[in-house]
Amino acid sequence: MTVSAIGIPPFLVYFTNGSIGGTEILLLRSLAQHFEFHLSVEIQDRWYDTIKDDDGAITGYLGTVGDVYHERAHFGIACHYIYLLTWPLIDFLETYSYGTHYKSVRPRPLPPYLNLLKPFALDTWIMTTSILAGTMIGFAFFAYISGFNRHDLVKSSMHVYMHQFSQSKF
Repeated sequence: MTVSAIGIPPFLVYFTNGSIGGTEILLLRSLAQHFEFHLSVEIQDRWYDTIKDDDGAITGYLGTVGDVYHERAHFGIACHYIYLLTWPLIDFLETYSYGTHYKSVRPRPLPPYLNLLKPFALDTWIMTTSILAGTMIGFAFFAYISGFNRHDLVKSSMHVYMHQFSQSKF
């Protein structure tokens, strides 16, 4: 995990020997050790600035906000006020110190109509669909050898599907 930060005591402190510390760094190091992930802290000299082309159009961002926005860092730590120009770029986290912690607004959450279609990874969908289809075929086969009529075959095979998604009970 990469964190883009700027020195703000007590969250991030520079020591005379060149190392960094502070409450956030100690917390992140403890989490990294406990959950066994690599932590990289990128120190910036500013929290927000823009890159403009010759026409004055914004082409990019610098500082901790730029690192987070351009996905060079997973989240940022900087003591700044909530600046209206950064609202479309970053998402402030609701921590104990509002306005100091933020993450990227990307990847954007799925729109509501896709939430039912993509809540799982592809392999999970393939496994779930295969189990569901196999169970429906098994029920239909059992109903067929038991002498059910055609309507009962459809009803019994759909029972599995409806029960799986809790839409209806026969």
